[in-house]
Amino acid sequence: MRNGNLIQMLREVRLFDGCSSETLEKAACGAAPRKLGKGEEACADGRELLLVCSGKLRVGRNGVRLNVLRPGDVTGVSTLFGSSVCDTDVTAAVPTEVIAWTREQFEDMMLSDPVLLHNYLSFLSDRICFLNKKIAFFTAGGAEEKVTAYLLSVSNGQARFRMPQSMAAVANLLDIGRASLYRVFDSLEEKGKIRKEGAQIEILAPQLLEKLNQPEE
Repeated sequence: MRNGNLIQMLREVRLFDGCSSETLEKAACGAAPRKLGKGEEACADGRELLLVCSGKLRVGRNGVRLNVLRPGDVTGVSTLFGSSVCDTDVTAAVPTEVIAWTREQFEDMMLSDPVLLHNYLSFLSDRICFLNKKIAFFTAGGAEEKVTAYLLSVSNGQARFRMPQSMAAVANLLDIGRASLYRVFDSLEEKGKIRKEGAQIEILAPQLLEKLNQPEE
């Protein structure tokens, strides 16, 4: 990808929103391009910040898909300056092109541009709030609360989405029996909270999504 096209792409990435032309130029010039074949690991040690330019990255843990990253998405933000290695797997779902910055490169850019530093801290803060909500959901108690929490966590704030795991995998993840899981889905449909067709889910109760997206005090 040429620098001019990359700079334009960076302007649309949250981390670089509002950054100076000098920072964008430095980011474009210092980025290391990388082509990944399907199934290839994107980052082995978690000490890089990656931006997806084309294709898709699959984020998972212990064989369970957690997220899919598309062009314009970044990964490595939360582990870039950490002391421990992230235990998630990031692999190419299809042939994918990414660009990477080392911790030292990104630190240098943040120190020279307060806007980038602010964006980075804001990103981390929002991520922490989101994860806190997920923890609260999964410790809610009963089977219906756990299933609702799961659906919200994989919805990414969307009313319509596809469940990334099979029912057997979901039952194992939530530590509830498969029969109980099916009963909970039936109950949620009867109450008008969701509509389920195979793996396709539609959340019919807006207050559920509002609960996920509500800012913390």
